[in-house]
Amino acid sequence: MSTRILQIVLILLVGSFQRLALAETPDGNSCVSCHSDIWEEVSASIHSQQGVFCQDCHGGNPAIADKDLAKAAGTGYIGIPDKAQIAKTCGECHADVEKMNFYGIRTDQL
Repeated sequence: MSTRILQIVLILLVGSFQRLALAETPDGNSCVSCHSDIWEEVSASIHSQQGVFCQDCHGGNPAIADKDLAKAAGTGYIGIPDKAQIAKTCGECHADVEKMNFYGIRTDQL
């Protein structure tokens, strides 16, 4: 029985990683289909290199191809954040000493 549970867990994990990987590539990221003009810059950024992508700051669901559904209520879509949202969103990581200490980035500015 425990072997069967392990198999199910492994299948679920692999499926989850595949969905995450697809969401972070131009082919699987619906954000890129409209914003391909900035994908090269974003994909080369330190944020992207560390696994921080469009939806992490702007919300929405990049795995959904339909633009309206990807930005629908419940997806956390905020689009272009206002000043207060920028401070809150960026501060969730940039004020976290454990996350930023590795990079030597100040965490006292939020």
